[in-house]
Amino acid sequence: MLIVPSDAQLAIPLLTQVREQRMHCTMFVLADTEAARILASKADVRAEHHPYRKVVWAPARSGLEAAPGYEALVTKAVPGVAAIAMTFDFRFACSLAEGEDSFLKIEQAFILAMQATA
Repeated sequence: MLIVPSDAQLAIPLLTQVREQRMHCTMFVLADTEAARILASKADVRAEHHPYRKVVWAPARSGLEAAPGYEALVTKAVPGVAAIAMTFDFRFACSLAEGEDSFLKIEQAFILAMQATA
């Protein structure tokens, strides 16, 4: 799991690498709360040992808002959205609402992101 630093200067190079790497569908977990930590941890378990999945936890929006190419993700990151799944070609696939942290919901989000690319 990649944890995005809140300092935009440090976050931008990392986020650029994530966006440009077309080998993963990526789940972005948003917010710096206990619920977000739990969701990020569970998503990381679902991504572990899976070569096409990546989890990025962004506790602060500042890095995402400053990174080029993240406009679509930031637009979808409205209040109540806990995570956003992006396709291999970095398009929006689906989102998870706050409280949708079951392994089944996380798995479904990853599958939707993988299918949306095909």
